[in-house]
Amino acid sequence: MSYRVIKGTTQSLFISGEDINDESIENLECVAITINIPEDEITDLLAEYDPQSGVSPKVAEARPLARAVLDALKKHVEEGSGDGN
Repeated sequence: MSYRVIKGTTQSLFISGEDINDESIENLECVAITINIPEDEITDLLAEYDPQSGVSPKVAEARPLARAVLDALKKHVEEGSGDGN
């Protein structure tokens, strides 16, 4: 199935909290990326996703999401919204 991932948008901001390794973050400059996925595709997109598997999701499912994120970051840097570091 081909998913309709809408182009991402970005916003620069500072965050505090914890990262994915539960390490504390204080006032870290970041880029927030908003990716829009149509509601009617969420169930199918998640149907075969197994967070416990190192090979999930399938490339065909992950690539459109990864490209949307990377395209948004590239645009963010090219438009001078970030320096790419």
